[in-house]
Amino acid sequence: VRVARAAGPLAHSAAVAAVLTLPQTASVDEGAAFVDIIGSACSWPSREHEEYFRHIGSATAMEFLAEATSLGRGRQAPTVAVNVIPRPDGGKSGELNCGEVAFNGRAGDPGGLLPSDAVALIPMEGAGAEAVCECEVLVTRPLILRPLHKTSPVLKLCAGGARFCLRKLANRTGYTRMMGALHCLLEPDRTGGSEDWAAAKRLAVSNRPGVAIRAALVEPRASSEMLNAGCAKARPGQLKDVGSLNDSQLQALAVAMGAPVSLVQGPPGTGKTSTCVQILKLWARTWRKQRKKSCLLATSDSNIAVDNLVEGLAAAGVRVVRLGHPDKAHPGLLQHTVDSKAAKSMGLQSLKEATDREQARKATHAVTE
Repeated sequence: VRVARAAGPLAHSAAVAAVLTLPQTASVDEGAAFVDIIGSACSWPSREHEEYFRHIGSATAMEFLAEATSLGRGRQAPTVAVNVIPRPDGGKSGELNCGEVAFNGRAGDPGGLLPSDAVALIPMEGAGAEAVCECEVLVTRPLILRPLHKTSPVLKLCAGGARFCLRKLANRTGYTRMMGALHCLLEPDRTGGSEDWAAAKRLAVSNRPGVAIRAALVEPRASSEMLNAGCAKARPGQLKDVGSLNDSQLQALAVAMGAPVSLVQGPPGTGKTSTCVQILKLWARTWRKQRKKSCLLATSDSNIAVDNLVEGLAAAGVRVVRLGHPDKAHPGLLQHTVDSKAAKSMGLQSLKEATDREQARKATHAVTE
């Protein structure tokens, strides 16, 4: 980093490559300081972008290394013999074959290891006590590993059939995804070719969020502007008839009125779902008056979250239809499912009783509309 600073700002491709290969042997404080230095050495679109990367990136590194430290204090796995797997053409792929490892005294027992897990190979002799090679698990039976650093000095001992202590490490997949997404969110527009980011395992430009999402996450000025726009768009007294919301929830509601994208963040139990229910209620009321329509789609990555929205909207007096298979819905919310409403419109107890499938399809479509 010091050498790069002397020649100008650190290239973002080099920054990603360095951050993603953070060794698990580093301490929590070392990892946080390292990411902070990397962030300060790059050229960012604004001061807010740099501070966001240094703050969130350091916290991500600290969480990752804290898990690695806790696993390092645990019991180590049995020793295994490692050999390099030759390619069919006679070359070496760099993958390491540990054979049928006997975890817990049972041959062929993978010891809880799964593909994509990370493990440490620690030489029992022939290298310093601090020599560690981090590897990714490719196959569990036989145990086949792929080294994270192909130039690790530990790998020179593998060809001779040296014995190693195998220890499970923190899973690097979540850390890699988080840091890669964070950098893709914050980096400046790229000017180099695709090979530049591909070599550094950077996310493609197509993975980059839209301008509105980046502004809502990173730039507080944009959030302030959206808040003012939302308050200006809201009619007098409109934000007061929204239930028992606190000041921060009312601000989120105002932002949602004037922004194409808004993000509501908070720890569990702070009322995010309640805020979303009031946002949807206000949208439905506003659009019904302005556009004669108020059909909104609320979605989530889990059925429980969708059920929570359905329950809150129904309690708030909003007409709601729960899409998806009825078996995925909570039993107490079946009356809000599209199948139940369609069956009721046809005078049936269940849509399965319908003999005319075309009529059932039209009834389902009508309920959704």
